[in-house]
Amino acid sequence: MDTSKGLDHRCFSDDNFNVDYYLSTHMHKCDLLTLRKELKKYGAQLYNETINILKTETKSIVHFAESLCLLQSKVSKLSQPVLQFREEIRTIHDFITKIQDNYQNISRNLQNSDREQHLINLKIGIISSITYIKCTIMHSDLSKEDLMTLKWLVNEYSFQLNYLKELGFSHSDFGAYINEVENKLKECINKAFFKAFQEKDEKTILCCLKLYQSLSEQAEAEKIIREKVIKPKLKMIFSQENLDKNSQDLNMLYSESLQILQNEINILYTLINQNSELTGFNFIINSFWKEVDIELIEGLSNITAPGNPYLFQKRFHDSWNFLLEIMKHDPNAEQNKCQYYQAHIKRFNLPVYFEIRYQQIGAKLEQSIIEDSTITGNPQSAQKKLFYLNPTDVLWECLCSCFSKEVFLEHLTDQFVRLSMLLLSRYLKWLEDVFASEENDKNKLDIFFIHCLADLSALQTKVGLKFCDPIESSIYRILPEKVKSILVKIFKTNGTKIESTENVIKNKLILRKVQSTHNHLQQVRSIPRIYRKTNRSAPKVPSPYVIDLISDLKRFHEAHHNTGVSENILVSIIEKTSEKYLDLIKEVLHSVSETEKSLRRLKNRSLTNTEEIFTNQGGSEAVSDEKKIKNQIKLDADYYLKEVKQFPIQQDCLAINNLSRIDFLT
Repeated sequence: MDTSKGLDHRCFSDDNFNVDYYLSTHMHKCDLLTLRKELKKYGAQLYNETINILKTETKSIVHFAESLCLLQSKVSKLSQPVLQFREEIRTIHDFITKIQDNYQNISRNLQNSDREQHLINLKIGIISSITYIKCTIMHSDLSKEDLMTLKWLVNEYSFQLNYLKELGFSHSDFGAYINEVENKLKECINKAFFKAFQEKDEKTILCCLKLYQSLSEQAEAEKIIREKVIKPKLKMIFSQENLDKNSQDLNMLYSESLQILQNEINILYTLINQNSELTGFNFIINSFWKEVDIELIEGLSNITAPGNPYLFQKRFHDSWNFLLEIMKHDPNAEQNKCQYYQAHIKRFNLPVYFEIRYQQIGAKLEQSIIEDSTITGNPQSAQKKLFYLNPTDVLWECLCSCFSKEVFLEHLTDQFVRLSMLLLSRYLKWLEDVFASEENDKNKLDIFFIHCLADLSALQTKVGLKFCDPIESSIYRILPEKVKSILVKIFKTNGTKIESTENVIKNKLILRKVQSTHNHLQQVRSIPRIYRKTNRSAPKVPSPYVIDLISDLKRFHEAHHNTGVSENILVSIIEKTSEKYLDLIKEVLHSVSETEKSLRRLKNRSLTNTEEIFTNQGGSEAVSDEKKIKNQIKLDADYYLKEVKQFPIQQDCLAINNLSRIDFLT
C-alpha cells in the first residue's frame, strides 16, 4: 500500500469516490513499519476528532435524551387504556358473530321448513293425481274404444313420474302404491296393443307404441309380441316332429319362421320407420330372435351335432343364411351381429366338423399314395384327360372337395385353404419318396418321370404360378371376396413347391438319359483300335453306337412328345450329350494325332535301306489308318448333327455349333 499520500478519510465521503480507483492508487508495496506508523497516526486523528465532537455536541445530546424519557412516560400512561379498548372491541366482535350464526341457522330452518312444506304439498298433489288415475282405471273400461282416456291417463302419470324424478324422488318413496298404478296402466295398454295387433289396426298400434315410450316400457311391448304372438308359432315350427315331417330339412323350418317375421314384425317396423320419434324398440332381437334362439336350443338341440358332416354342413349353411335374412330386417344388425347372432353360431362345433373333413379328405389321398407307393405304370391313369398318375387325380379330387359347396364353410376358410396346401405338400413328399425308393422298376422309370412332370405342369396351371383360369370358374370361386385378394400369395407358395419338385425330377431324368447316351459315346474311343493295323477298308457308313444313340433319343421323343414336357428335357439331354461328344472327339483326335507323330518318328529311325523306302513310297497312295479313323469320326459326327437337328432344338446351341466346326482332317 502506498502511504506517501496518507489515509485521508474525507475522500470516502466524496460523491465521486470510486473504490476501484482508490484501491488501484493505494495498492503498492511498502514495509510493515511504515504501514504501522501511518495507521497509528490515523488512529490518533480519529480519537481527536471524536473528542471534539463530544465537546461541541454534548448539550444537544442531553436535551435529546430528556425528550426521549418524557415521551416514554407519556406512552406508558396511554398503554393501559388502549389494552382495555382492544378487549372491548374483541367482545363486541364475538357477540356480533354469534348473532349472525344464530340468524343464519334460523333462516336455514325456515327455508327447510318451507321446502318440506312445499314438497309435502307436491307429494299430496302427485298422490292425488295418481289416486285419481287409479280410480279412473278401476271405474272405467279402458278398451280400444276409450283409447283417448287411456292416453290422457298415461300422459298424466308420465308427467307426474317425471316430476318426481326432477324433484329427486324415486319409486321407493311411494312404495308399492305407484307400482300398482303403473302395472294397471301397462295392463290396459297391453290389452289395447294386443287387440290392435291382432286386428292390424295401425293407428291404435302406433298410439300404444307411443304410450309404451312415454312410460319408458318399450320392453313391455317387445314382451307382449314375443310371448303372445311369436312364441306359440315358433314352438310349433321348431320341434323334432316338424323337422322329421320336412325330411330333416332345417331350411324349411327357417323359411316358415321368416314368414312369421315378415307377416308379424314388419308392420311394427313400418310404423317405427314412419315415425322417427319412436325410439328404443327392437322387436327383431328382443321379440323374434331371442325366442328363435330359445326354441332352437330346447326343441332342436341336436342340429349343432357334427356327427354327420354332410348334414352338419347343410344345417350350418342354412342357419347362417337364416341369420343373414334376419339381419336384412334388423336396422341394428352391425351392432347386434357379434353379441346375439355369433352366440348362436358358436354352438356349431366347427373345429370337430373340420377335423372330420380333414380325416376324410386326407385319408382318401393317403390311401391312393399307399396303393401307388412305387412306380406301377398305371395304364388307365394315362388315358385320363387332366392327369396321368392316379395319386395326382386323387389329389385334384381332394382339392376340389375342400372347396365344394357340400364341404366348404366360409367360417373355416383359412382352415380349408391350409388343408389344400397341406394336401399338395403331402403329394410332393410322396413323389420325393418314390424317387428315393430302391424298389422302383427301372424300365418304367422314364415313363413315370414324364408323367410326373406332365401332372406337375398341369397342377401349376390349376393351383400354382401358371394359374390362368378365371377365379369365377376355378375351384376357388367359393372363397369370400376378402380372401380372393390373397390368392396370389397362395399360388406363389404352391407354385414354388411344385417348381422345386419339377426341377428335381427334370434333373434326375436328364441325368439318367445323359448317362445312357454317355455309354454309347464311350465307343468313340474304340474307333482307333478298329482301324489301326487292321487293314480295314475306308469307312462309308456311321458307326452302330451313334445310330443306337439317335434311335434312343427318337424313341424317347416319340413316346412322350404328346405330354408337352419332353421337348425341354430332350433339348437339355441333347445339349449335354453334344458337349460330352465334342469332348470325346477332341480327345480321340488329339490321341490319334499324337500316336501318328510317334509312329512317324519310329519309322524314320527304322528305315535303313532304299528298298524299304521304295516300298513305303510305292504304297503311299493307300489310305492311312489315321485318315480312316478321322473319316469314321467325321461320318459319325455328321450323322449325329444331321439327325439331332431334326429335333426341336435351338439353332444357337453352342455345343452343336462347335461340333459342326471341327476340322477332322488336320
